[in-house]
Amino acid sequence: ESGGERLVPMRTGGGREPIVALPGAGGGALSLQLLSRELGDSQPFYCVEPAGGASSVEETAAANIRLLDGAGLQGPCRLLGYSNGGVVAYEMARQLLAMGRQVSSVILLDTLRPDLRGYGMAA
Repeated sequence: ESGGERLVPMRTGGGREPIVALPGAGGGALSLQLLSRELGDSQPFYCVEPAGGASSVEETAAANIRLLDGAGLQGPCRLLGYSNGGVVAYEMARQLLAMGRQVSSVILLDTLRPDLRGYGMAA
């Protein structure tokens, strides 16, 4: 836990790739509890409880990756970002891929499109 963020295991059973969820501002694990439940017992689901700091998106993503590593979630995963959590999920995927790690998918819910120019891509 670097900037106060913490990883909340909402479902740990099942043989599927885990989903790591990043809630929007002011949200937390409870805001995604119903989604976790609806996905069923076979879907591992973790939620990053955001800290109240003013870190950059890049620093927040790096801190979240350290949380995953600390929890032993180093294999392929699916990242789910809700609202501004989607921008962090996108940046986490970019950093993980740059490290040579696997990200199966990035799921964005009610998220503004990240500025792709800032990621070396054409808009």
